[in-house]
Amino acid sequence: MSNPIETTLSLPESRSGLDIRDPSADFLTLFYAVADLRRLAEEQPDRITADIIRTIGGLLTDGQYSDERRGLFLYREASETLAMCLQRCPDDGFTRLALDHLLLSLKSTSGFAHRATAEAMGRLPVKTKPPGSIPKFDCRPLKLSWRRVRQHFSIRPWDMPRAFGRSLVVPLPEARLLVLKFARKGESPSRLLREIHWMHLLRGIETERKDQFDVPEPIVMDGHSLFRMIEVPIRLDGDVHPGRYAVGFLSSPDYFCYPNTLRLSEAGLFQEIISRNARLLADLTGAGIVHTAPIPLFHNRVQTHRRRDEGIYEWFRGGRLDRWLASCAYPNLGASGIRDFEHFVHYKGGPLGLYRYIGSHILSLLLVAGSFFRHQDGDRVGLDDHGNPVDARDLFDRDLLKLTIKHIITGYYEGFVGRPMTLELPLDMDSLADRMIDEMGVDRHMEEILRVADQMHMSDADFDTFLEVRGFTRDHRRELVRGEQDITLLTGPHLGNFNDTISLPELTLATETISALCMAGRCWTENREGEVMKKTSYL
Repeated sequence: MSNPIETTLSLPESRSGLDIRDPSADFLTLFYAVADLRRLAEEQPDRITADIIRTIGGLLTDGQYSDERRGLFLYREASETLAMCLQRCPDDGFTRLALDHLLLSLKSTSGFAHRATAEAMGRLPVKTKPPGSIPKFDCRPLKLSWRRVRQHFSIRPWDMPRAFGRSLVVPLPEARLLVLKFARKGESPSRLLREIHWMHLLRGIETERKDQFDVPEPIVMDGHSLFRMIEVPIRLDGDVHPGRYAVGFLSSPDYFCYPNTLRLSEAGLFQEIISRNARLLADLTGAGIVHTAPIPLFHNRVQTHRRRDEGIYEWFRGGRLDRWLASCAYPNLGASGIRDFEHFVHYKGGPLGLYRYIGSHILSLLLVAGSFFRHQDGDRVGLDDHGNPVDARDLFDRDLLKLTIKHIITGYYEGFVGRPMTLELPLDMDSLADRMIDEMGVDRHMEEILRVADQMHMSDADFDTFLEVRGFTRDHRRELVRGEQDITLLTGPHLGNFNDTISLPELTLATETISALCMAGRCWTENREGEVMKKTSYL
């Protein structure tokens, strides 16, 4: 193994006197020496030298401990030292040198060295602009008949309502859709008002946005935005609240146009929609308005009731991703812009939390890009008649996937930073595309396990329904006793085995990289009076 430190660096005399030595040095000695340098950068940044920055950068890029858990703590100290130099060094040359070493580590490392570098950049301070207060409405529901709805909106007799999940949709004149969105069973009806509140707010700032974003127009009748429908003219697909509580809005006709359902011949339109939504998500995130679920991401759906994280996917942990293709079925990214406003939150946390939300956006966009190719033949999924994984890699166009990935990355960066990306992308795009095709194109991971502990959280009726919707026949369901044994279900494709790591770690690596670039780019721009992060030679 090569020496990560080309020279021996003695700490200033006022410090502990420890040296950073070669790889044969004791790990704890090395760790404490780096920790001393981090404190120096924080407390006395004027004493930082170019030699110190280069030495710390060399420690990161060598990655001697990158595959060891303890390495995460060492590399956190090292990358935080560079991040501190970037923020506090009085010499502009040193701040740029620190940034270049972080970028080099982001490009050339993996494992814990890469994660530590990305998170250090993710902790760089950025400013978000508060969007203003959300208007409040009467939370009491207004009883409403379908007849009054028809009269109020002049619905023509031949314009029949349709069901989209738990939404009732009917076309109106002037190329608009009337949407009545119903509360889920067990959900507080007032939760629906969050969507209406955000529509009002975003319509108020719509003129400041560069990209097309058709924010729906909320319906207010007799001062009410929450309704209780006396009857519903059609059966809805979703699990609707028995009280039939709903909110309404008027949308553009392409509100339910999902980009990944387009045909390959419409690839240009798909790329336009996905890159525009990337910029919209990023632009709003930069304003402190975060969409928490561009697509639903889970680690284990079956364990939502007893996990600390409620089964929700935390991408930075690198765990197995549950039912990735099903999660992309109805993305909240449409031809009209972002959808499902109930998932917006006004972000008030620190930079690391923002970095992780950005990562969720990037990951979601990349997954939707992969699902576009699988949707070209949606029936080819799962296992074949011989129990072998379906191989659908021929549905992917490698060059088109690479170009789409680039559009997503550059679009999101521009939306969040406020300026186009001028850096060379620190990603191996060929390798990323190849690995995405290999893992997303072959359904190797189909199994999910319903543990006895999860079964005991269900009633007998819920247990039977759970198995029924997953394809178990009536006779097979009768043979199974709730709580008697773990049950293996074929619910994939997943990315990884049950309770294991993700089978596509390159996706996590790319997510870390782009999220870190966005945070660093915005921090640099804000603190350098609009100066962009210029292309680096990566030292």
